[in-house]
Amino acid sequence: MISLLLIVVIACIAFVIYKSIFNYFLVSAAQPNSMLFFQRFSACHKIFFQNWKAPVLMILIDTIVIAILSGISSLLEKNIVVDAISTSLAVFADFFIFSFFYRLYSVNNNVESSKLDENNQQIMS
Repeated sequence: MISLLLIVVIACIAFVIYKSIFNYFLVSAAQPNSMLFFQRFSACHKIFFQNWKAPVLMILIDTIVIAILSGISSLLEKNIVVDAISTSLAVFADFFIFSFFYRLYSVNNNVESSKLDENNQQIMS
């Protein structure tokens, strides 16, 4: 029993780490730059292990929301309206997760800070 629980805990931790790094990689692919695949891949790992608390919390919240939506959908059996609503909410949750990771990636790479500095200089002069 304890070994099964240990396997489940390790699998959950691996899932959260994989999902976080995967989302960082998707965001890095959405941002135009000249980095190679392996450079982006290593940068995503570096960013995740530097700032792991917020992504882990967001992935856990996303997993709980998806589990609740799946549970509601399965309780109401094969209803096309419920399936459409739960699928739409799941897509919205995925979009929110992608936006969250995009913002984290932007903050970590100071993508927007240079734009803000230029705007501040224009306002001051």
